[in-house]
Amino acid sequence: MRITGFIIAFFTVCLTFGQRLFPTVIDTNRNARFIDLDASAESASTTMNNSMLNRFLFGGTIESGSIDQNFQRQKMLNTVGAILSGGIVYTDLKTDLFKHPKLGYGIQIGYDQIASVSYTDHLFGLMFKGNEQYAGMNMDLSSTVVRNIAFQKVGFGIILKPSRSSLFLNVVNVSDYFKGGVGHGTIQQSSGLDSVTLDVEASMLQPYKSNFFTGTGLSLDFNYNIPIRFFRNSTAVLQVQFRNLGVAYVEGGIKRHKLDTIHTYTGFTVDQLFDGVLSKENTVLDTLGVKTDSYSKWIGLPFYFQFSKAVNEDYEGKFQSLFGLRVYPISSYKPLVYLGVDYRPIRPLHIGLMATYGGFSTFRGTLYVQYMMKNFGFGAGCDNIVGSFSQKGFGQTYNLKLTCRF
Repeated sequence: MRITGFIIAFFTVCLTFGQRLFPTVIDTNRNARFIDLDASAESASTTMNNSMLNRFLFGGTIESGSIDQNFQRQKMLNTVGAILSGGIVYTDLKTDLFKHPKLGYGIQIGYDQIASVSYTDHLFGLMFKGNEQYAGMNMDLSSTVVRNIAFQKVGFGIILKPSRSSLFLNVVNVSDYFKGGVGHGTIQQSSGLDSVTLDVEASMLQPYKSNFFTGTGLSLDFNYNIPIRFFRNSTAVLQVQFRNLGVAYVEGGIKRHKLDTIHTYTGFTVDQLFDGVLSKENTVLDTLGVKTDSYSKWIGLPFYFQFSKAVNEDYEGKFQSLFGLRVYPISSYKPLVYLGVDYRPIRPLHIGLMATYGGFSTFRGTLYVQYMMKNFGFGAGCDNIVGSFSQKGFGQTYNLKLTCRF
């Protein structure tokens, strides 16, 4: 048997879309209005390649050979994750906000979603190869974490014209929230597949009322640009960014399901156990001794911090170095670092190539192209070159950026 329902619930939530890693091109025009549109889509994994990931994204049958190859690649703890983001920002540098000549303003709307799964090799084998291979053995599920949050925002910001630094205050609507984890967990299936022994400490959080308007909150987006003297007295711009730093209030509160047990249950196989937990009936949950209580009415938003070197549009040379660090304070996301070069063969055109490590995946290459004319700019790229063209890659990314100046 296969625990098909658990597979779908466990992985589909994470294989939606992903994050943008476009370096910022600093436009030093202090007397203009801009409309910027950004959109990005990425899936990423440390050990599961596109021969499996793409089946969750686009449908289709997962071949047994692909399962076997990916099963051999699994480590004690693995990650699948995604970040979907997009938005429109209107920037007005012609207007003097509060009648101050150095202040402009901006208005933005955006969407963000972050989803991830940290899972063990035993859990992968259980889901995709079945429970019979684990007869008489212990299956380790410790440190398994599943999370998903989606939210929309509308914000107003103050912009410092000389440096293009900014601070936005956003009103946030949380449309989806879920978090579950296993702190310590082992499952032993009897040799005869007729009983299950659990030694598990686990919890799951979800709103009492789940709809599009699950929660409301506030967040800050902060961007500070620091001009410095760089190589051969050229000017470079370092950026310090915080995005989505805030909290949301969940109307109706959040319920927590808790399981802390050491017990042997007869009459269950592992497949039946998972199918029962995921069903709408409470029979299996009651048998396992799962307790439900009220947890909180507040949740933190998945903010990130980034430190990076931006592309200076006023630089006269053809090559500029790029580097940066991005950190999400969640356990499944490793600090992401990148290093590369921006090449400008002609003034309107930027071509970038970077090496990236971390996030929800490991090492990968990033390629982008941006064309900046007087009143219009276009950019496209991918944060995983191999994954965008090969089944052997560990994820794929597509980015789009449009800029209009008037």
